[in-house]
Amino acid sequence: MVLICMVKSCINSKTTTREKKCSLFRVPKDLDRSKEWLMNCGREDLIFKSIVNLNKSYRVCMNHFKNNMFSNPEKTRLLISAVPTQFDEQVDKPSSNPVLTQTTKDLTLNTPRKSKPKVLLRVLWKKKEKKENS
Repeated sequence: MVLICMVKSCINSKTTTREKKCSLFRVPKDLDRSKEWLMNCGREDLIFKSIVNLNKSYRVCMNHFKNNMFSNPEKTRLLISAVPTQFDEQVDKPSSNPVLTQTTKDLTLNTPRKSKPKVLLRVLWKKKEKKENS
């Protein structure tokens, strides 16, 4: 599998940036941080993927992080609070948060067993948005 930067306007990948020593960083396993990464990178289409899948399959290259977000001078390790914020082109961000139209009961009944982590992510995301709105 070729690892590529998930930012839509970026062409960096493990194979094309080897000479430049461009590090690629996994999407964090923390739900809130991974959601923030996806929103900043303009990848709302990936929000409902499982955390395990995101962490295993998706990367962001070092060009999308400010210098103060690295924990070493070689820029090979990120601080725990690092979030991608540097983009050459304007990343498309939604004007408002997407609205979930299905209920938790609908999601549970209509979701195959393999997709349970996706359901959990949707439920957690919905709960978090309710807390933010109240």
